[in-house]
Amino acid sequence: IPRTATVRATQPATVLAFSRKDLISMLRKEPAISVKFLWAMSQELSYRINQTTRDLADARSGTSKVEAPRTLPDFELPFVPES
Repeated sequence: IPRTATVRATQPATVLAFSRKDLISMLRKEPAISVKFLWAMSQELSYRINQTTRDLADARSGTSKVEAPRTLPDFELPFVPES
């Protein structure tokens, strides 16, 4: 199943797209990249779970607030040329 995402950059950016197969292959070959990638993913998921919990608590108490969108932490992968 093809997956898509919409990305809006606030300044000029270089964006890479990976197929699932290529991403998994790269993560297996590059342990340092794997650690950074999984750490960034766990941080983002933790943030989203916490935010959802706060939103649900606010909705139940009738004090629902809308939080401004946040920017994600910088996550830079080193360039690894194909072998």
